[in-house]
Amino acid sequence: RSLSSSSWPASRTAMKVVQLVASLAAVGGLRLEFARPPPCRARVVAVGDEVTPITTPLPVPSEIAARFASWQGAAFAASERQPQMVTVQVTSMRDNEPSRRITKFAGEAFEDLGSTTQGIRAAKSGRLLVDGEPANMNRHVKPGDVVELLPRAEDSVAVVDIDRQIKFTEGLCQCGALTVEYEDEQLAVVNKPAGIHTTPYGRHSGLSLEHALPGVLSPPATATDALVRPTAVHRLDARVAGLLVVAKTRQSAAFLAAAFRERRVQKRYRALLLGRLDAVELLRLQSHNPIEGVDVVAEVDEEGGDPNQGEVRITSSMAGKRAVTLLSVRECTPHVQAGWLTSVDVKPLTGRRHQLRKHCADLGFPICGDDLYAAAGGIADGGFIGKKSTGLFLQSVEVRLPHPTEAGRWLSFETPEAAKFNRVCERGRMGWEFDQQEQGGEASRAAEVERQAAAARVQEALRASQ
Repeated sequence: RSLSSSSWPASRTAMKVVQLVASLAAVGGLRLEFARPPPCRARVVAVGDEVTPITTPLPVPSEIAARFASWQGAAFAASERQPQMVTVQVTSMRDNEPSRRITKFAGEAFEDLGSTTQGIRAAKSGRLLVDGEPANMNRHVKPGDVVELLPRAEDSVAVVDIDRQIKFTEGLCQCGALTVEYEDEQLAVVNKPAGIHTTPYGRHSGLSLEHALPGVLSPPATATDALVRPTAVHRLDARVAGLLVVAKTRQSAAFLAAAFRERRVQKRYRALLLGRLDAVELLRLQSHNPIEGVDVVAEVDEEGGDPNQGEVRITSSMAGKRAVTLLSVRECTPHVQAGWLTSVDVKPLTGRRHQLRKHCADLGFPICGDDLYAAAGGIADGGFIGKKSTGLFLQSVEVRLPHPTEAGRWLSFETPEAAKFNRVCERGRMGWEFDQQEQGGEASRAAEVERQAAAARVQEALRASQ
């Protein structure tokens, strides 16, 4: 049976308190001495006629738990500073706008926030006032308004379900899904796995990447403006994996938010498209039968190289805003079910929701595994879009950004594409070769006939809906 030391109460809460204190002491390089023996579990084993207690100390907190504890300590220390209320009067709007959403305005106006995401959190917690009245997220401010930012409530830094977050982080790290590519006092770049949201999504959502970040990153040792927890500066869709930039201080959060807003951060994604994309052919088709609402310009290599190595600039309107993407073809692979698979690099010059997925579908080449925009890309219901188990073939593989505190220094990071990209292409190539050699291409021809018929049905349905 399980017993506790006679000098301590048999309480799991007491054990967790000691674990937390020990973690904070270890992180701070301090020596922890107990006035009484630390809590322990004892297992009583009978040996002959004697009863021998075998005492086992509590397990040493893991490195992930210690990091969570250190971020908790930094958060509680920040809450004790009791910042004063900050007031800003709106004098003008950026880009001559008549009004501006308060979350965006507050993220730029208040150094304590530094980003639109932090502005949204401040509005949700009731910290934003306009002319003395609480403002919701949809409130717009205009010149003459007085915006106030209230200090953080002490309970706003409390961590809920810390044990659940630790287990979640340990699971991600043990399977190698979450890795840290770079970290310093101001920022970090992590490799996000597919299948989880970047930030908490929805009112009753599960754990997100931001819940795991305190377990893999260390709080700033010298910065006085450390965030309560590391915060993602931009977002990747839940189904998208790859490099993600994280801010650790308020200064870096504000600087990086401005860098993303001013398009100074360069990002590159790897995608696998359904169909054979040819830059020259796409330009020819666009000149004779342009895609409605989409402007396509193919930039061919000036030195006479392979035209498909040039970039295709795709421009359209999404939610009333301009969306621009650069696309370059890497390789085309024959595939029995899909006909062809095309590996491309895509670079978003703007940051609209599902921009890359929509632009690829608009061209008629949806991303492999994208069931949401497959129909928009000309694939009928039930057509081949890839196995569900392999997920979406879109990954953030490169990011380049300026450093927040070191003027003139640029950081560049690159990660290889996931193994599933090459695996699917290789299997597709082997299947196509087998069909050509053993069956005379019968399966490929049948699949092509079905694809053309399905595409015709999709176009007919679109015309009927219009």
